[in-house]
Amino acid sequence: SKEGKEDRKRARAQAKALKKAKEEERNALFGEALLAVQKKGSTNQKGGKVEAKGRDDNVDDKKSGTSRAMKMMYQMDAQEMEDRLKEDPNY
Repeated sequence: SKEGKEDRKRARAQAKALKKAKEEERNALFGEALLAVQKKGSTNQKGGKVEAKGRDDNVDDKKSGTSRAMKMMYQMDAQEMEDRLKEDPNY
């Protein structure tokens, strides 16, 4: 029947419109979130310009004392020594 066809067409158009509205809402929310992040400036962006920093980026800068890896190594060594001491009957 011709009427059924029209109904289906209308339903499809409605579904399409609903989907579009949902997408637009999602995009709007995402845009707001993005703006909020940019306003807060918590992300490390200098005026929106992001530059990749290489591994040796801060070689010339004053090194921040000991690297994280070294600190972790020292911590592990200290932990091992402590464990050995605990196992030592003379301790």
